[in-house]
Amino acid sequence: MARLRKAKLRAQRIELDYFARPHPIRSWRLWLSMLVFAAAAVWVAVIFARSEPMAASPGGMSTAHAMLARRCQACHADAARLAPATETAVPRWRAVSDAACRTCHVIADHETNQAETPHCTTCHVEHRAAPALAAVTTSRCTACHADLDRHVRGELRLVGAEGRHIRRLDDGHPEFAVWTGTHDNPERRRLDHVPPLRDLAQLKLNHAKHLKPDLPGPPGAPRVQLACSDCHQGPMVAATWRFGRQPPGWSFATAPDLAPAEEPAYMAPIRYQQHCASCHPHSFGDDRFPDLPAPHDTPPVIRAFLKGLYANYIVSHPDELSGPPRPRPIAGGATARSAASADEWVVSQVAAAEAVLFREPKRCQLCHALTEAPGSDLPAVAPTRIPVRWLPQSRFDHGVHRLVHCTECHAAPESTETSDVLLPRLATCRQCHHMDGAADRCAECHTYHAANQPVEMNGPLTIRALAVP
Repeated sequence: MARLRKAKLRAQRIELDYFARPHPIRSWRLWLSMLVFAAAAVWVAVIFARSEPMAASPGGMSTAHAMLARRCQACHADAARLAPATETAVPRWRAVSDAACRTCHVIADHETNQAETPHCTTCHVEHRAAPALAAVTTSRCTACHADLDRHVRGELRLVGAEGRHIRRLDDGHPEFAVWTGTHDNPERRRLDHVPPLRDLAQLKLNHAKHLKPDLPGPPGAPRVQLACSDCHQGPMVAATWRFGRQPPGWSFATAPDLAPAEEPAYMAPIRYQQHCASCHPHSFGDDRFPDLPAPHDTPPVIRAFLKGLYANYIVSHPDELSGPPRPRPIAGGATARSAASADEWVVSQVAAAEAVLFREPKRCQLCHALTEAPGSDLPAVAPTRIPVRWLPQSRFDHGVHRLVHCTECHAAPESTETSDVLLPRLATCRQCHHMDGAADRCAECHTYHAANQPVEMNGPLTIRALAVP
């Protein structure tokens, strides 16, 4: 008969401290583990001790830094300069300092009253093969702008109360603030300001009238239909004239003519000679010179032009000095002709031409505001003061938006007053720029560093220091 054993009796035979007693296998496993960690530490130490360390890059360089892809010491070094190609290589695992970035990038802080200044690499993360490091993620901007009061010292200068809690374009972003002041007293106001903003430029223009069909064009030419691009041209567009012959002195727009337009983001300034002269010739009503306009310049320059023109004309046409017939006091009603001097004749002709230019409503006064100048018989032309940048705290690229019709954003066909501000509202941009559409990150329109200081074009670096070895 088999012996009966209970489970309790069998459990009492098991030693409960077996795992705590030394065992050869467990000892060897511990020592082998320690040996692996020691070997790894020795390998890392050997790599750091080598004169030519191996490059360890977590990813590709951005487009702007592509020439430094094999020059790790240019940024990952203690010295705030690009190391020459012959300089002994330094370990390439050192973090990039702000001083190294500022060797090439002469930039200003975002605001002088910000509570803390982040490191360059906090926002600009390299080795991600990004096209542009300036395309900072929105989360980096909203880290401060979601609660701006906590990140500044003193008063906020650029951002008002309505813009202190910005999280996205559609969450807390205030209406656009545009330039509405003068060059001597610049200021910005929002497009939803009450009363509505007014354009303070001293220039008369009726957009609605210019966009009507069947307009009279250049003299002798068919009637025309103007388009926005006939006057508002980008720097990369070849300036052409669609209507009539080219006016005297007309030429293709050159780089100096287009300044300060930035290629290809901003529109070039409107130039009278290129965009207005054919339909609005600066003629002065003298049949002797039907095809010769007066210069589009200040009244003193126009007067000097007219004096020279008539003085040269009278030298080759002396018969013009014979005046109209007048009765003679002697000889019983006989008549004679008076002869004015050449100077008197020139003065009279200049006065007649100036009366046409400065007094008739469809000459200078059609576009410009003329006022009396103290101590002078010539009028003064009010400075046009057309803003160069309506949105000075942001950037906009017209080239990227060239597929959209101008009037989708600018209400020019309904604008009859020169003082109308025709910039689009925030709601217009939101139609395309949102989470499921075009990019809506802050960096699309804003830059952190204010580029408002002159930039030195003669840098400190050499081609040898920049070129890939």
